[in-house]
Amino acid sequence: ELPAILDAALSVLSKPAVAILRRRYGLDGADPMTLREISEDPTLGLDVSRERIRQIEAKAITGARRALRDRGIAAGDVAWA
Repeated sequence: ELPAILDAALSVLSKPAVAILRRRYGLDGADPMTLREISEDPTLGLDVSRERIRQIEAKAITGARRALRDRGIAAGDVAWA
């Protein structure tokens, strides 16, 4: 259930936003990364500051929450552990 919910939340986001969230929170099973590590990650192909990564992350989280809410899923409805 959780992978499907996560996919639904991420499906509305841009590719860079998804990549940032996956790295920031370790959603692909890797260790979570800091803003600095993400901003310096050459595989992302982004040449942006830590602050810009933080801004993209915040906007992506808002968009993901909205996508879940639009599908009738509340954060309290999900067993995250």
